[in-house]
Amino acid sequence: MTPQQKVDYSLSSPLVFLAEDLANKGITLTFNNLVFRKVLPPQAVQASLQLESNVSVYFQKKLLLMDGAAGAIDMSYIRLELGQQYGAELKRQMTFPTLEAQGVVINHIDAVIECTHADYEMAGLLEVPLGQPLIVYRYTAYIAPDQPILQGQTISRADRFCYSLSTKRM
Repeated sequence: MTPQQKVDYSLSSPLVFLAEDLANKGITLTFNNLVFRKVLPPQAVQASLQLESNVSVYFQKKLLLMDGAAGAIDMSYIRLELGQQYGAELKRQMTFPTLEAQGVVINHIDAVIECTHADYEMAGLLEVPLGQPLIVYRYTAYIAPDQPILQGQTISRADRFCYSLSTKRM
């Protein structure tokens, strides 16, 4: 990927995960697993995942590379039982395809897209100047019937990553 090329991830239905969408466009997605550990989640995550207080989850942070170039940081909180059962695979493979390969089918994803700016950590990881605008994609993934299993956010370089959406009248 050249520095000028912007990666476009389609959020349209049917649900297609990032790695597959980029592969269809000829872009190779890889990642560096930065963190994978058991933690007590922040209250907002606890509420989003409908957890009792003092229930641990697994926290994972990945640096996403598009054709080898830093493009985004993905930080997710996954239910404890899934992290324990599939932790080895989650450290080596993208989250949603790994879960689906294990029979954990994602029914739907609720998401919000907003903006932020690069703090010291993000600036270093994403190779951008401090304060550079970044895109934040916050998401909660559900399995049937509406059980949340994962909450996270992907923070992307706005110069290398964008989201697209196509809707149809029903």
